[in-house]
Amino acid sequence: MRSSVSGKAGHKQEFIHCYETRQPIAVAEAEQCQVTGSQVRPGILRSCEVTGNRVLPSELERCAVTGKWALRRLLVTSSLSQIRVLEAVAI
Repeated sequence: MRSSVSGKAGHKQEFIHCYETRQPIAVAEAEQCQVTGSQVRPGILRSCEVTGNRVLPSELERCAVTGKWALRRLLVTSSLSQIRVLEAVAI
């Protein structure tokens, strides 16, 4: 197999498939999502602006009040406006 990141070739047991792109990458080149444990190619993970965890973009959501990208589990839905906000800034 050949890595889609570096172009290095090796035995198929030395490779995994990126969770997001489904392309082969070397195990040593992969980054791991700190929430799901999924392994992806470099450059896919994003940082939660609250916890600093490196996670898949699908695990993040933007707070309507602060504009910060945070883990979905840290946001709550307002009962009045139905917008998603960080629990820490909700009243």
